[in-house]
Amino acid sequence: LLYGKRNRIGISSVLGMCANLSHAIKDLVEACARNRGNLSPDQAIADVFGWAIAFANYIPGLPLVGKMAKRYGRDVCTYCGRTQCRCLTNRNGEKKPNEATKVTDAVLCMSVADWQLHLEACYGEKNAIEGSQFCLLRLTCELLEMIEKIQSFSVSRKRDIGAREDMIAEEVADVLAWTFAVASVHQIKLDNALMDRYGKRYIGCRPDCFGFFCSCGALLRRQDGMCTFDPLKDDLEVGTVVVE
Repeated sequence: LLYGKRNRIGISSVLGMCANLSHAIKDLVEACARNRGNLSPDQAIADVFGWAIAFANYIPGLPLVGKMAKRYGRDVCTYCGRTQCRCLTNRNGEKKPNEATKVTDAVLCMSVADWQLHLEACYGEKNAIEGSQFCLLRLTCELLEMIEKIQSFSVSRKRDIGAREDMIAEEVADVLAWTFAVASVHQIKLDNALMDRYGKRYIGCRPDCFGFFCSCGALLRRQDGMCTFDPLKDDLEVGTVVVE
């Protein structure tokens, strides 16, 4: 609601959205390291979650809620089938995830706090043992996998839109799952972090962006490739976004 129109006008492609998400993850990695980064872990992880949702909203009709529910809504690990995950660290060569065939309304209506508790019950113990760096690495890998699949679809002659949407929703669901994992490992309540970052301080997106809907100025490409909005410029321009 706050950023949708701005993103659709100012960011020219799905890969452009990936670029913003990648830099949010980079900020999170720095925030989780001591004495590095300009954001707290709470702020950085809220930004990662926010860009992941913005990415999903960028594609109209993306079945993210249903895919999240099918992939992670059951009370057992989608890979090993145990109530507490005992998967090997490297799942290469293992069978594909066993998604739920039916999804209840209760799962579809779960809040951010509900999802964090739900995923922590199944994966929390294992993720705590593996540690923060492992979870951050997996989060980064999921983003890279999403970019690779999007690029593979763009060069393919196949035009199966349904398959493309399902694939993208699957990858965004994995990104969100590992975002929850990082939050739990750092003992961050993601719903509170989101509220503190986006919901309490002001009506608009930031103190110098007036109004309920974000109308920040030009999209600028910084030297490091990050896409940012300059509130000091009035004209809305489409910036060049690259994926490093």
